[in-house]
Amino acid sequence: SLIHTGMSELNSKLNGSDDDPAKTAEIRAKIVELRKELKAVKANVAQLKAEKKWQEFWAAQKKEHAVGTKLNAELSKVDQYEIRVANALWGEKTYPFDPNYVKTISTHYDTGGGVFPVDFRTNFEAERLKINGWVEEQTNDLIKDALPKGSLNDLTRLVLTNAIYFKGDWSVPFKEENTKDSDFTLSGGDKQ
Repeated sequence: SLIHTGMSELNSKLNGSDDDPAKTAEIRAKIVELRKELKAVKANVAQLKAEKKWQEFWAAQKKEHAVGTKLNAELSKVDQYEIRVANALWGEKTYPFDPNYVKTISTHYDTGGGVFPVDFRTNFEAERLKINGWVEEQTNDLIKDALPKGSLNDLTRLVLTNAIYFKGDWSVPFKEENTKDSDFTLSGGDKQ
């Protein structure tokens, strides 16, 4: 999905100026309230799961998805950044996926309409390249090798992609004199 500051002009014409402080404050207040509600709902979901109250758990989980969807809608109205989220499920075409699972994922996590059928059993390397190409396209050509060579094989049944491209200004910018190029150290100690 794409949330882009370029939509602000159209939004202003349709809904009034985005520069309106009252409107911005109202949106931000909704975001704060929805975040609080989502936190409370998540805590309830975790408690119901721990207590194995499955009937109430499923209802609470449905509410969690609905509140998350509302929160994402409000966040998209705040015109300060561009974000591209590449969410998708890539499933082995011969493997059955529960339709309720696919519907839930599609509805609440913007996965492009379900599970993209792929042939991991006989063509996993070509499918890896296809997935990488899709992620690259979705992230403005910045994430080029989400799935490195050797990450898939003929036993792979499902790949979940969740890559994020973000472009925005920091509320407190970094001072150039305080930054430098350096190696990034991975948790295993390797440097990149």
